[in-house]
Amino acid sequence: MEEISEDISSLQRCINDLISVLALPALWAGRKEERIISALLDAIIGMLRLDFAYVRLRDPMSGSLVEMVRHDHVRHLMVEPRAVGQILNDSLGANPREWPRRARNPFGDGNLSIIPLGAGRNDEIAVIVAGSRRDDFPRRTETVLLNVAANQAAIGLASARAYELERQAEEALRADLARMNRVSMMGELAASLTHEITQPIGSARNNARAAQNFLDMQPPRLDEVGEALGSIVGNIDRAGDIIERIREHMKKAPPRKERLDLNAAINQVMVLARSAIIGSGISVQTRLADGLFLIQGDRVQLQQVILNLILNAVEAIGSVEAGPRDLLISTELDHTGVLVAVRDSGPGIDPTHLERVFEAFYTTKSSGLGMGLSICRSIIEAHGGRLWASANVPRGAMFQFTVPAHSDITS
Repeated sequence: MEEISEDISSLQRCINDLISVLALPALWAGRKEERIISALLDAIIGMLRLDFAYVRLRDPMSGSLVEMVRHDHVRHLMVEPRAVGQILNDSLGANPREWPRRARNPFGDGNLSIIPLGAGRNDEIAVIVAGSRRDDFPRRTETVLLNVAANQAAIGLASARAYELERQAEEALRADLARMNRVSMMGELAASLTHEITQPIGSARNNARAAQNFLDMQPPRLDEVGEALGSIVGNIDRAGDIIERIREHMKKAPPRKERLDLNAAINQVMVLARSAIIGSGISVQTRLADGLFLIQGDRVQLQQVILNLILNAVEAIGSVEAGPRDLLISTELDHTGVLVAVRDSGPGIDPTHLERVFEAFYTTKSSGLGMGLSICRSIIEAHGGRLWASANVPRGAMFQFTVPAHSDITS
């Protein structure tokens, strides 16, 4: 009777453990491979009361070998996963495909149970190695549990890899759409940017002629020559800065996070947008708060958002024939970082459409795809912030976004 009772208790434990193992993939949803393997090792160590558990697999994204180990009060067992893997190679052979399903424990007494892990790749092998000092390890129920755990891990890993591939594809698509949006904006600004570039070049030419005239005088007026040459350098630097801003917005490059000052980023955008604003007869003000937190972000992408909001405001104001033509760009400290606002005196937005304007392909313009604000929101959200629209008082629209402060500052 005692043996029957013990067998029933053992069977109940096995069933409970199986239920727990079957639930693991749901807990692993959206997790990275390392987190899945780590959780798997913790689970089988606890359920089977193992002395150690080891997993080896190859990361299909980077091609690097991933090894992890867990142990339970085995003081002589090396904790370093690579050292464990090397001992297993010496004991069982270099090719995990040829490892037996059961072997003596090279770390001491007892046995190993070796379970292949289906990793979803034809040329890839992954294994789970469970070790116990018991001579009867693994029992039949333990083998079943390990096989089920291996199958569940394979499901979790396949899901993690599919999720990662989907995430990378979404990031690539988002980056391509963002670049297309930047190129489109540069096209809209072509005429005004041409003026912004030719104006300092023309000034440089005039200053060069003035320098020649000062040199031809008897005696040469060298002080005036030096001043003219200094003005030439300033003119060329200004034109070069504008060309560099355009090049940054046109080129295809992966997002690059850096610490940056949003006020400085806005001032650089104003150089690109200035002629378009002035040419539309708009009065523009900037109220940039002092002492803003530095933020962590991609400068070009955040400038793209600011420029997009400014150009939308310019277009909205231009659609109104009478009334004030005002544009205000402001920054202020937010409880999590920095708040940027772009206010215009245009016709405003229907209150029922304040969220809809951010939907892809929705537009109130006669031209355009309606992707600009959707892309802007995705950029801000990727930076951990929020972008929204509201009514401006007394008229017009206001677009605001937040960006968290750099972690070194808030911590």
